[in-house]
Amino acid sequence: MLDGRTELMPLPEGGGPDDRRLQVVGVTTGNPTVEDYYIDGKSGECGSPTVPLMQQQYVNGRLIRVGTFSVFEVTIMAAKIAYENAAYIENVVKNVWKFNWVGFYSCWNKFVEDYTTQAFVMTDRATDASVVVVAFRGTETFNTRDWSTDVNLSWLGMGEMGHVHVGFLKALGLQEDDGADAARAFPKAAPANAVAGDKPLAYYALREKIRAELKKHPNAKVVVTGHSLGGALAAIFPALLAFHGERDILDRLLAVVTYGQPRVGDQTFADFVRAGVPVEPLRVVYRYDVVPRVPFDAPLVAEFVHGGTCVYFDGWYDGRAIAAGGDAPNPNYFDPRYLLSMYGNALGDLFKGAFLWTKEGKDYREGAVSLLYRATGLLVPGVASHSPRDYVNAVRLGSIAVEAKEVI
Repeated sequence: MLDGRTELMPLPEGGGPDDRRLQVVGVTTGNPTVEDYYIDGKSGECGSPTVPLMQQQYVNGRLIRVGTFSVFEVTIMAAKIAYENAAYIENVVKNVWKFNWVGFYSCWNKFVEDYTTQAFVMTDRATDASVVVVAFRGTETFNTRDWSTDVNLSWLGMGEMGHVHVGFLKALGLQEDDGADAARAFPKAAPANAVAGDKPLAYYALREKIRAELKKHPNAKVVVTGHSLGGALAAIFPALLAFHGERDILDRLLAVVTYGQPRVGDQTFADFVRAGVPVEPLRVVYRYDVVPRVPFDAPLVAEFVHGGTCVYFDGWYDGRAIAAGGDAPNPNYFDPRYLLSMYGNALGDLFKGAFLWTKEGKDYREGAVSLLYRATGLLVPGVASHSPRDYVNAVRLGSIAVEAKEVI
């Protein structure tokens, strides 16, 4: 693992002059409004109990924390350790984080006849939990099947949901890919053995486990996260819940936070999510990370678009929030106008990786393997920027300031 950090950084007991402040455009589902909110990107503290975006800390005026940790911190760390094996993840959750382990799921993809989708579930406490966290595993660096899924330009018509990336749907449990009937392609009722059999399907198995945990913990809310491919699955999962009318789960959804997520659907899909999912998904993008820039949003090639609100960080973890419908710079990666900037950023990241620890402490020291990985950005800009390490750093060190603007 390029980033060996496993400990969660707890919330500070009080604010101070070093607090990182996020000024975020407020967007409410279905009826956009514009206000300024200040949210501490390091601690999760915010200046209003009714924040309509990034509301991971407040629900109905009540402060929600995952134990003593910011949900920002928990989601990126959960997305990061999701790449590890089940035993490693369980050990970190139980013995390092002191959370309650629910389970690890390795799920079947009938189209490739293999267990291609992994996720784990945890709660902050074994009794009266405040949150149920679902984290999907993302694109593995040396897994060509994962990378081919990310850049695949195929999508499937899903009725009112719009068109959705067919590879991601298959990873979640798609039954038919002929596009003839969306309800038959992804039925609400779980297919035989999809939940408890030896070939569980990710959407159905996780849906039922979440439902069971919510019954067990009546005060709990649901957080869904993932990095890379895992972010794509995290983005589609609540849309499928809305497609099936699973209000008992949707109404307790607290946050959907993804990191380095590829595009997953068309404009109709983005509109469907905004209307049907009660929280605005939050996408975090670091630098020129190549994965959020595929599949392409280019007429005559592909018309995938991003939904939700983008939080974009540059290489020194300063950035901006881009309201729903916006995208990060160089949205399709191959724009020649960004070529010099991309190579310059790759060089800057290599320099930063070598020396960041001198300013921020030993937790930010990088070894030879990590620095070598950063050096690959000098050959293919954007690949090294996809590392979870920089997303962890962005959550812990980043600051964002944007001006409120009208969203139509």
